[in-house]
Amino acid sequence: MTFEVKFNSLRFAPSPAFGGIERRERRKGFPAARVFASGKTSAVRVLLPKELLERVQLVTPDFMLARGLRGLMLDIDNTLVPHGELGDAPNLREWLEPLIKAGIRLRLVSNALPRRIAHFSQALEIAAVGSGRTAGKPFPRAFRSAILEMQLEPGCVAMIGDQVFSDVLGANLVGAYPILVRPLSDNSLPHTKLARALERLVLHRAGFDW
Repeated sequence: MTFEVKFNSLRFAPSPAFGGIERRERRKGFPAARVFASGKTSAVRVLLPKELLERVQLVTPDFMLARGLRGLMLDIDNTLVPHGELGDAPNLREWLEPLIKAGIRLRLVSNALPRRIAHFSQALEIAAVGSGRTAGKPFPRAFRSAILEMQLEPGCVAMIGDQVFSDVLGANLVGAYPILVRPLSDNSLPHTKLARALERLVLHRAGFDW
């Protein structure tokens, strides 16, 4: 099955790899195929978050439990800390402690370099998926691994990050709950800055004020 979505002159068309992703995820019990099931509408939906938040600290135990969420996958750069910075680990721990006490299971899922992932895994006392290897988002492998490690159903796990084409797309592919936050800085890599422009177009066309 193929589909094409047009936003004026911009076109989104999946690569053949998506077909393989869909088949593999169906075999493994993850509902990636559902996001492609209804053609053009779902082609846009796979890029859309369930929630838009100004900052990660708005995710609280009450927020999670009210949505039936028991696990949280966390991006690092421009989500927890500005890109390339070390941030304030004590303040982040203060935010995370109530989530941990409420039984929310946590995993770092980041495309940062392994050394950087390892630093935050140790500083925040949160396991990183793949023993700290770069996640390779948006491909489903890291998301799937994090969900399996947490021993939860995909629909009970949220992914919070600052990028549509990695965090949101990857979460949707495995049936998780994507939460998009505003990036903490515009100090990003060149390809990320290009992605930001495309993200704004996608979100605005979908009716989001972002």
